[in-house]
Amino acid sequence: MAASSALVAKIEEALKLIDYPSKEKLWEHVQALGRKHSWKFPSFLFIPRGGLSSPYVQFITDADLIYSKSTKGGIQLKEFETLHKLVKQLCGRDQILSAKVSCRDKDLFDGEVVDFNEVRTCAAKLPDVVNITGSYKLESGWRVPIDFTLQEGEQRMPKEARVSRMVTNAKEGNFAKVVQRLRGIIRDKGAKAEFAKSWNATGGALRFLVKQLELVKIMDAAEKEAYMTLLHLPPEHSHEEWLKAADAEMQRRAVELLLSRKDLLSPKLGSVATTFFGDLEAAAAAFAQRVEEVAPAEERRGCKRLADVLSTGTDVKAKSSDGSWYKASVVKVRKSDSAQPVKVHYEGSGREEDEWVS
Repeated sequence: MAASSALVAKIEEALKLIDYPSKEKLWEHVQALGRKHSWKFPSFLFIPRGGLSSPYVQFITDADLIYSKSTKGGIQLKEFETLHKLVKQLCGRDQILSAKVSCRDKDLFDGEVVDFNEVRTCAAKLPDVVNITGSYKLESGWRVPIDFTLQEGEQRMPKEARVSRMVTNAKEGNFAKVVQRLRGIIRDKGAKAEFAKSWNATGGALRFLVKQLELVKIMDAAEKEAYMTLLHLPPEHSHEEWLKAADAEMQRRAVELLLSRKDLLSPKLGSVATTFFGDLEAAAAAFAQRVEEVAPAEERRGCKRLADVLSTGTDVKAKSSDGSWYKASVVKVRKSDSAQPVKVHYEGSGREEDEWVS
């Protein structure tokens, strides 16, 4: 059994208690923001697009303010500076999360911002896409990452590029991103809706939580303490521990979904399908090994035994005697110092296959 099961159970409880911000209201607000500030970019047209506009996305992860121009010649440095000024105005100077500067599909800069002059130097090379991500605060108190973008043309990623990045994401262990990219290349509306529904049910709320915990990283101590109450995560564990556990569980669920939908994935991947699934299964095996390291230090030292934190009926992920991990539920708990204190029932199996596990 993954050592993080107790922490994941608390995260599950938090997900049930969170008063999630309205996607529809935020979408209306973002469109109003885009139109309001469009005069600052006279050569550009505001493009109301992004995850908030998608009927397939249930939970907020981020928002987009996209301004596009049809003329060629690259994004001018003064246009980039205007975008930077807008981000500071709406989010605050100390609330810039990351930036991306690209030219003809080549990334000149892509990552967290430590020294903004580094981003500015890349932006001076007449790129065709510049993006700055800031943490934007809503009146309700929630924060949401907004991608502020200037681009030449539509800049829609071709299928081949999406597939290539999916392979890269899988190698990196970012399976949730693979799910997002796959949803983008499914053309059949019925299949897309079914796939999106599965992810919304298993990983959507977790992805919201992970994105929120990433925003918490740059908050000062007072705001961080208050914000964690919005997320219903008790202070008994650090923000870093919550983020690590939530991200690990999200990635695990993404792996399960992807491996269960080979029928949908394979036609989209074409000639790279065999290699992709080989990489995915290898990465999934390595990920399962890493999950055991998620538990906070006091649990690893044995200060809390599984029998003390799990109860009958708790849904868990258990490692069977055959070495594989399966969905299961706790059916019995030993209070003694047993090496195998928890008995589980595997989903879809007979009672005769129930096992005591550690």
